[in-house]
Amino acid sequence: LHLVCDVVVELDVELRFAEDSPKTAAFLTMNPRASTKGKTLQDYMPQDADRKLFKERMLGSSNSSPGALHVTLMVSHGHLFKVEVFYVKVHGLDGRMQHLAGIREFSDPEKPAEMRCQLSGRCQNLPAASSSLNEQPDASSPCMIGHSHVGDVGGQANVDTMAFSP
Repeated sequence: LHLVCDVVVELDVELRFAEDSPKTAAFLTMNPRASTKGKTLQDYMPQDADRKLFKERMLGSSNSSPGALHVTLMVSHGHLFKVEVFYVKVHGLDGRMQHLAGIREFSDPEKPAEMRCQLSGRCQNLPAASSSLNEQPDASSPCMIGHSHVGDVGGQANVDTMAFSP
């Protein structure tokens, strides 16, 4: 999960973060010092349907088959973004059931320019959508958005912020 996800979290049987993680805090709040322990991932889901789906998928099955789902998260300053959540139930070292969840940012490759505009709130002169995953916006585009990667350097969370073009 660490290879394909921005963050990997351990959730207890009540779907609460099992421990604080600067990387998870940075991903969800843009503050690596924020506490996540005891909170749920659903606390960051503004849509009832997403919270319900997440709970059903995580708690619904008695087996440990892995799965994935798409939800929308609301992070610091009310920014919304879509994520993929990969999950699996595991038995911890103490023998209790836990959940591992890998989270990565998700975008629809069919509408990258449209998504940039929705995030920035600037949708005049929307360029035609491209199906290329590697599409780079024109620097003069009013819809250009850059989002940095949340990384872990030397055991400390490293966070860059989201920036919009003028």
